[in-house]
Amino acid sequence: YNADNASELESYFDSLFSTIVNGIPVENVTVTDVIDPRFELVDTDTIPEGGTYDDKTGTITWNNVTLPYVSGDGDGWTVTFTVKAKDEFMGGNVIPTNGPSSGVSSGDSTVPFPQPAVNVK
Repeated sequence: YNADNASELESYFDSLFSTIVNGIPVENVTVTDVIDPRFELVDTDTIPEGGTYDDKTGTITWNNVTLPYVSGDGDGWTVTFTVKAKDEFMGGNVIPTNGPSSGVSSGDSTVPFPQPAVNVK
């Protein structure tokens, strides 16, 4: 930053302070959640917050997402949907509910989601 006077310098400090306190959001990312093929969405008519669902691959995709800056244990960008084991699945222990291709992508970088698992009776 170049400041020609004290007023401009104060404005730059305010902007810098705001960035430190509020952080910088990550813009234009793609969020992908691939549902394990042993599971299905409970309600396919209510894909949360503008995502698209491909029922052939079990993939929910959100494009052009802005992820807010989060410090500490704060909440970031979240969506909620419910899956259930398919009727033909016989069950098992420690079954992942989403696939390894699930994650957040920006350009050539992808950060994978954790792989939560459930026990299915």
